[in-house]
Amino acid sequence: MSRILAVDYGRRRIGVAVSDPLGIIAKPLQVVVAGEGSVEQVANAVRTHGVSEVVLGMPPDDRGDGLREEIARFGRALEDCTGVPVRMVDETMTTREALERVHAKGGKLHQVKYKLDALAASVLLQDVLDRRRTP
Repeated sequence: MSRILAVDYGRRRIGVAVSDPLGIIAKPLQVVVAGEGSVEQVANAVRTHGVSEVVLGMPPDDRGDGLREEIARFGRALEDCTGVPVRMVDETMTTREALERVHAKGGKLHQVKYKLDALAASVLLQDVLDRRRTP
């Protein structure tokens, strides 16, 4: 099995996580500043880590702010740039769960704020990996 990459898209920062080659463990990889060049930066991670699939977090509800459409455009651009399939998955509560994990380990938000998006992507990816292993 090859690696899977997860993307937690935000308008300011984009969290990226990658699985181990066996598809068992997700780990935070990087945070990309959103904007011009962000698709290429994530595409570089796809190429560097030999990724065969990308999962992109999508909010379940349309809040009328255009975010879902923006995420879909990002996903299409990433797929076009890499040739790797991008699949949308529900991202409900990933950032909150990432923050809870930080607090559970005694961390403070100001210590990890920049890394929080990559941690949220790893939560998203771990959920995908766990569901695949469950019969």
